Amino acid sequence: MHRRSPTAPLLPLLLAALLLAVPASPATAQAVVYADPSGDVVNADTGAKVAANSSVDITRAVAEHRTGDLRVTTSVRELATSGWYVVTAVKTPKARFKLLVLKLNEGDPTVILSRNDESVACDGLQTGSSLVDDTVTASIPRRCLDRPSWVKVGVLMSGQQDGVGVSDDAHRDAKIRKDGEPALGRRLRRG
Repeated sequence: MHRRSPTAPLLPLLLAALLLAVPASPATAQAVVYADPSGDVVNADTGAKVAANSSVDITRAVAEHRTGDLRVTTSVRELATSGWYVVTAVKTPKARFKLLVLKLNEGDPTVILSRNDESVACDGLQTGSSLVDDTVTASIPRRCLDRPSWVKVGVLMSGQQDGVGVSDDAHRDAKIRKDGEPALGRRLRRG
């Protein structure tokens, strides 16, 4: 004779509760956060530290490789209304891309996307900046990047201080590459 356990009717409920308690993995994006130390801005020509500049001093960069786009948010200590530019470098399995967001005056920024050093058009490309949050954000549709399975992202912000070019790379502490290109981070797979 087979006896049914008094807890048998509860088993499906317990399994459902366990499944709900386990956090689901994000299906929309693989993201990475790069924390960059404050005060690591350097002279773009000499590489000497220029810690007094806060308008291009990256404190954090977030790259999200989402289903429809690549979103990069760059945070600085104190974003200026103008006189800066952000270079976002993107490496994919097929090509190298560079997004330049140039804000030299009070008007709208100039935005240029290039593929292997040639300018390309991209419908849906969005950029923005917030003086309240001290951020610059760019959203590049994946179709403009050849719909990559993975990307590597680097961010460099530059400006002027006392007539001298100054820069900060989100991946490097008080250093920039000799070629002036942003250092790239790890691979991000599409979410």
